Amino acid sequence: MTEKRSYFNYLSPKIFPIFPAETGSLHVLTSPQFIIDTRAGLSFSGKLEIKFMVYMNGEETSSETVTFEFEDSKTSAIPFMREFTLANHGLLEIHCNADAPIFTKIIPEPGYGILERPDGSSISINRDMKYAHTRVIEQMRHHNRFCMLHSAVLSDGERGIGNSILLGNPYDQPLVAKLRTKEGKMVSEKLLPHTVKMIDLDELLVSGSPQTIMITANNRVLTFDVKHHFGDQARVNSVDHLDPYSGFKTHRAVDLMSMPRFLISRSANQLNLK
Repeated sequence: MTEKRSYFNYLSPKIFPIFPAETGSLHVLTSPQFIIDTRAGLSFSGKLEIKFMVYMNGEETSSETVTFEFEDSKTSAIPFMREFTLANHGLLEIHCNADAPIFTKIIPEPGYGILERPDGSSISINRDMKYAHTRVIEQMRHHNRFCMLHSAVLSDGERGIGNSILLGNPYDQPLVAKLRTKEGKMVSEKLLPHTVKMIDLDELLVSGSPQTIMITANNRVLTFDVKHHFGDQARVNSVDHLDPYSGFKTHRAVDLMSMPRFLISRSANQLNLK
């Protein structure tokens, strides 16, 4: 008997940080055809809706919805670009919905944003997703806390190297995030719903020494490592999305009845047998 498969009519919203205009403008390319090609598991004839929502200081500042027609999983629409600039740090959410359940998973399609700086140079920014992150779900289930370690932070005033952690809360409830170093220094920040904070690590770190910080929160918090000119968070050099560690267990209990099957399966894997 074939297992019945579940399909979804939506993807988890993609999220990008938006920086102040003095830092640069965010450019995001969206391809409706690429979304269907990479995420749909069924032939699709219908409408695909893409919605862009921008938040700053806890408020929705703009919203745009674009709809595309598909016939047998093909559309005449070409990829299109949108540009976003704000007076302060903010968040961009990109929602994708179809009028029929066609997606095999709700993980959004891969893709990057581009931060165009005032001097014309650019930086790539990886997207995050608002929910359905399985590693985070398991982490919260086992520990009731969000936790992340980042081992590549550096602040050095003599060499002009600055480092900040950008935290984003795209959810409807406030959260409290704490940043700690191995020396015991700590910063605690409350993030209201749909807000962003850039935390300069200069006061937390030993100058000139690469270090590790731990980020914990009572709910999932979006985290980006931002390298910038020392003392000037607007002069950004790189923006890296951080991935949390997996909350899945590395060991599981096996009872006596299941032991033979487990040993056979493990031996087959070790011998690369199908």
